[in-house]
Amino acid sequence: MINMIGYSVVVGAAVCFLFLLYYLVKATTDDSDKYNYLKDIVEIVFANQKSPEGQDAKVNSATVLGVEPFEEECPACEAPVTQNDRNCPVCGLKLMD
Repeated sequence: MINMIGYSVVVGAAVCFLFLLYYLVKATTDDSDKYNYLKDIVEIVFANQKSPEGQDAKVNSATVLGVEPFEEECPACEAPVTQNDRNCPVCGLKLMD
C-alpha cells in the first residue's frame, strides 16, 4: 500500500514537471507576446543592454531591485564608489558587510 502511494506521488510530480516544461517551451516558441516578455525578463535579470520598454539603456542591479543608484566618495581616499562596490576600487577599503 505504501509503495502504491509513493509511486503515485512520484508519477504526479513527474507529470507536473513535464507540464511545466511543456508550458515553458510553448510560451517561448509561440507567436504571442509571451516570448518577448520572457526575453525581456531574462535580459533584465542578466543585466543586458535592453530595458523592458525597448529602450537601449544599461540596466544595473540597483534599478532592477528598485534601489536608487548612487555614487559617493570613499571615506578613506575620496575615490568615487557606487552601490555595486563592496570594496573601494582604488584603496580596497571594505564598504559593506
